[in-house]
Amino acid sequence: MGNLGLTWVLSTLAVCISAAENTRESKVICSHGAVRAKVGQDVTLLCQLQPPSDATALTVEWTCNSTNVHVYRNMNDDPDSQNEKFKHRTSLFRHNMSRGNISLKLTNVTYSDAGNYTCFVVNLRKKATVTLAVDQYGPTTSMAPVDFHVPLAIGIGIGFAAGVLLSYFIRRGNKCISTPRQKRTQKAKHGGK
Repeated sequence: MGNLGLTWVLSTLAVCISAAENTRESKVICSHGAVRAKVGQDVTLLCQLQPPSDATALTVEWTCNSTNVHVYRNMNDDPDSQNEKFKHRTSLFRHNMSRGNISLKLTNVTYSDAGNYTCFVVNLRKKATVTLAVDQYGPTTSMAPVDFHVPLAIGIGIGFAAGVLLSYFIRRGNKCISTPRQKRTQKAKHGGK
């Protein structure tokens, strides 16, 4: 084998070792807080490897209160391991698993689906839990992907603060932010100045 062949083998081996180490160092992270859904709706319980790494070759087990909800092993779903009440109602986002997405989609939610769902990545011996709350009526919320939690909260906070400040200046009648009507009123009060 020439130098070029040996270099290629060594670089390929280094990439494989690096990928394996990144997967071992990954954490399993689920949505923070309860995810709410209404009876009959579909819901996604967000969960991912952080930092993102390929999960397609890993074994992923979703359980709810020790009941098998969904099992993925040997690069396939394993319906034989699944509890009967969840059959034909669960799926993973297989096209996103290469990016660490191990979220669970649950269709046609029932009251009995409420509970604590645990995502356990067997190969990594790591797990995380998310709570599903089920309502008959009312608004539903779907948690933003974990990656976007902080930027979304910051954006909402900045928008809220800007709105409060704008409201304050308008109510105060500050000259730097005045409506045309406020300007005419101020001129009349101060003798046209």
